[in-house]
Amino acid sequence: MEHCREGVEALRQYQREYDEDKKTFRQSPRHDWTSHPADAFRMLAIAWREEPKIARPDPDKQLYVGDQNQATLNDIWSSYKPNRSTRL
Repeated sequence: MEHCREGVEALRQYQREYDEDKKTFRQSPRHDWTSHPADAFRMLAIAWREEPKIARPDPDKQLYVGDQNQATLNDIWSSYKPNRSTRL
């Protein structure tokens, strides 16, 4: 957590400006040293996606395409191992 200290502190101190005349918060936040870390965290929250859980094929199961023990499409699909750059 030591390497996150400044970012967490920026999120704690991030503020919107209050308009005393209208008795409401302004549309835009206060622009100070907390703005950039807060914007970065906001973009992370918007773009974050869990890596899909891919079922690993059974190593004991062999795929045959001959007359006997013919592999089904589900067998072939479950044995597919995409690389990390492949998005589903």
